[in-house]
Amino acid sequence: RVFQLMIVNFFQLCLIVFVFPFLSCAVEVLKRQATPTEEHNKKAHNFNAQTMPSALESIGDNQPHTVTLSGNSGMGAGQAHHRSTEAHSKAHGTKEHTHCKSTPTQGNDPDRRPLIVNSADISDVDGFMAVAKYAGTGADVLFVINYPAYIGHEKSDPDWAHERFGQGFKYTAGEVLERDRELEASAPKYGAMLGRYGRENPARTMKCALTDLAFAMASAVWRGAGATGGLFFCIGGGNAINPFALKVIKNEVLVYSELFDDVASLPRFAPEHGAFYDEGGAALDFRFDDYDDIVIDFCGSMAFWDEAWDRRMRGAAVAPRVKAAFVMGGVLTAQAPVTLPPIEGVLNRFSSATMNQLYDPAATARFLAFLRDGGVPTYVVTNNAVDMLGPRDRQGPLDDVVAQFLAANAILGAFLHTAACLYYGSKYKPPPKPFDFYVALALSEYLRGNRDALQGEGYRARLYADGAFGSTFVSGEESWAGAR
Repeated sequence: RVFQLMIVNFFQLCLIVFVFPFLSCAVEVLKRQATPTEEHNKKAHNFNAQTMPSALESIGDNQPHTVTLSGNSGMGAGQAHHRSTEAHSKAHGTKEHTHCKSTPTQGNDPDRRPLIVNSADISDVDGFMAVAKYAGTGADVLFVINYPAYIGHEKSDPDWAHERFGQGFKYTAGEVLERDRELEASAPKYGAMLGRYGRENPARTMKCALTDLAFAMASAVWRGAGATGGLFFCIGGGNAINPFALKVIKNEVLVYSELFDDVASLPRFAPEHGAFYDEGGAALDFRFDDYDDIVIDFCGSMAFWDEAWDRRMRGAAVAPRVKAAFVMGGVLTAQAPVTLPPIEGVLNRFSSATMNQLYDPAATARFLAFLRDGGVPTYVVTNNAVDMLGPRDRQGPLDDVVAQFLAANAILGAFLHTAACLYYGSKYKPPPKPFDFYVALALSEYLRGNRDALQGEGYRARLYADGAFGSTFVSGEESWAGAR
């Protein structure tokens, strides 16, 4: 009955998009080559069709908007146009850099860099694979962290899933910490990480821990990948929905705290909603209108895209600078779904509700409406298109599978390899699917000006989304009536 109501009423938004029907480059690479070579890495980096079959297939004559491509190389980590950065640069010995306006013919001028707004996904290590890929573009990156819905819940509701089908579960941060309390003895770094913030306020403790760990990881990945652009941080919003039940929800602090020898020494960031920081923790007055070319990814939750963000990005000084968006999510209406169906007591969502869009359906709808209203070219990698890093039965050393995937796709950094192995090998046994990497791959090629890589055998399509259940459909049909 609920689904029938959805079909009739919930598609409040329709957006024309470009669809990338990715194949799993990891699987294809591993079939051909056991040990990546320097030449193989070079080919992967250059988007060679033999190593990355159908990796970026777009839509033939599907370019209804004029897209300005900007330079992709840069120097230094500081930017004088963000307040407090100059003082921070002097204190830390980093090179001051003045950001200039961009033009379509600027090439690799280090003073003309685009900005990538990264809707950071810390729930899966592939979000950090995206950061590493962005590091190779020379762009500045704004890493916007969002938080699990349980951090915003003051009370649990055991009947929530039964009464609200398709809208997750309701429990609290205190319950997550209590569930994992017995693990602190065997995971001393986890206990030490929580101890940095005290235990009086579990929600605040988890929010602080997630913030500091995520920013430390992003910095380590960024540096390990040899980035030349600047990395900045923003405190985003809290998700509206916990798709998974308390008994199976991942505790990222438990997993990722093992990456650092001394968690007590990690930089601290005050997780105040809407705050901006540089890598060293200095607060910034971040100005989007100091960039001529802004590209936004939808790799994680859009919980940060509240009404204030929407007004700011729709402003006359910023909106024309948003040149493209890259979305991970949605299901193809013409193919069998590959997303998990609802599982009683474990997962409460419609199988058409892909995770990124489900975390905050209202914010998703608000962001997609921004893209639609502004005519922003939007590129989509659907869930149908992503496969495992390696064999589905996980035979063979995980280290080798991860190392080969990272090397074959020119993703640099020993820290990222360690993080990926730690995450995929954790007790949660997550499927090793690098969703966000593919979006970052497409976005990176866009910034490099490789228009040919964004054209091919793909197609123009329509994305249908709702603001309540997170259901997101992608179809080549001209109407929802035809799509369904």
